[in-house]
Amino acid sequence: MNDRAVVEIELTDPDEEIRFPEMLKLIREVTDDPAYKNAALARI
Repeated sequence: MNDRAVVEIELTDPDEEIRFPEMLKLIREVTDDPAYKNAALARI
């Protein structure tokens, strides 16, 4: 899967709107998925 990446965004306000550049296609939201927490990603 060389055509995918995880994007981490840090917001200054939790209600801030997140807008991705048009060239990026959101496949799925993984914010609450334990497999994508920093500790799990560090094991890869």
